[in-house]
Amino acid sequence: MKREITLKPVEFAYLYIQYQLPATMNKKFLLAAFALAIIYSGCKKDPFVTDNSGTFTDTHDNHVYPWVKIGTQIWMAENMAYLPYVNPSTVISTAEARSYVFGYQGTSLTEAMATPNWDNYGALYNYEAAKIACPDGWHLPTDAEWKTMEMFLGMSQADADKTGWRTNGSVELKLKATTAWGANSNTNSAKFSAIPSGFMDFRGFGNLMSSAAFWTATSFDATKAYDRFMSADTVGIHRGPWPKSEAYSVRCVRN
Repeated sequence: MKREITLKPVEFAYLYIQYQLPATMNKKFLLAAFALAIIYSGCKKDPFVTDNSGTFTDTHDNHVYPWVKIGTQIWMAENMAYLPYVNPSTVISTAEARSYVFGYQGTSLTEAMATPNWDNYGALYNYEAAKIACPDGWHLPTDAEWKTMEMFLGMSQADADKTGWRTNGSVELKLKATTAWGANSNTNSAKFSAIPSGFMDFRGFGNLMSSAAFWTATSFDATKAYDRFMSADTVGIHRGPWPKSEAYSVRCVRN
């Protein structure tokens, strides 16, 4: 009995060039051109390669996020909203993952995700939860990756390395959304669209509509990690170590 062989179009084309074309033709050239065509067609289909912005779907929960290319990096342009569990602000931890929705004091995911704050601002994560919140193919950016983005947008190396408020390059104006911050000079030219989603610390939830805090993946010591903080009434972006038990927003960067 003859075994039927089915070839994919790509396999058929390769074999045709290799064995059926006349010997007088430059097969090496044709095979090289064919390989380049395959590579080009594959890249063309990848929006992260060809486009400067777009959307993707998180396979965790089918939530659709916008993304934007800033320099050579690809950043999420919206706060992470993935919520595998939800805690009240009275339940805090440095060592165990905790996630929250601003102002919600229960444990029901259905209730938490029905709130306007979850819909508008996403979730808040302590450091341990932030490290595992990003979708496949993405990760929590390190302190160094934040610096790379800040310097691309005009911040000096000296300012990027400082702790405290850093104002060089007016980078915060390029990252902040033009709405939601009140009267401002924000341009959002980087299309990062940072919004004042508040945070949670030992006092509870605070600063909604007036500040934004984002975790980095870089630990300072056993109890603190570096973050980025923006305020409606202070110029610049704050960099510094803060307690891992506090809950901040998360923006992921593409692997």
